[in-house]
Amino acid sequence: MPDLSPKAVPLRHILIVCTGNICRSPMAEGLLKSKWPGHLKLQPVIYSAGTHAMDGLPAEPYAIRAVSAYGVDIRAHHSRVLAPALMKRADLILAMEQQQVDFIRNWVGDGAGIVGLLGGFNAAGTPVEIPDPYGCSADTYRKCARMIRGCLERLIVHLGGNPGVKKMPGTMP
Repeated sequence: MPDLSPKAVPLRHILIVCTGNICRSPMAEGLLKSKWPGHLKLQPVIYSAGTHAMDGLPAEPYAIRAVSAYGVDIRAHHSRVLAPALMKRADLILAMEQQQVDFIRNWVGDGAGIVGLLGGFNAAGTPVEIPDPYGCSADTYRKCARMIRGCLERLIVHLGGNPGVKKMPGTMP
């Protein structure tokens, strides 16, 4: 991801994007809501959408189970289609795949907030895509949830308890 901003950008709205908004992004949304430091004055609105979603679908059962291991309940989640208004409202947009980052940038250009890969916050320190578990085993969903959780923990550390983004890791080659 590029240097996202020379100055801190207050995080009022965080949008998490995947393909169908029934697996990865609902898990990430639920996990981030549960992990966001409650002591901060600024509590952003955290929401998710999918580049190829259908409105109103529930989260996948394996996704629900995977995050329930962390005490997170996403049973009430309903998918939503990624729309320009959602992207323009977001101060930070975290995508699972580089093609989603490119899609967002091509669709709304400078009208979107800061856009980058959630996998830019992985333990290795090099940007990676978070694989789509759709159609896979429960174990694959658990591994995906663990990867997302780790990236979110490092995102929060990166923000340093400060509810503003200064810069983010580089993009994939």
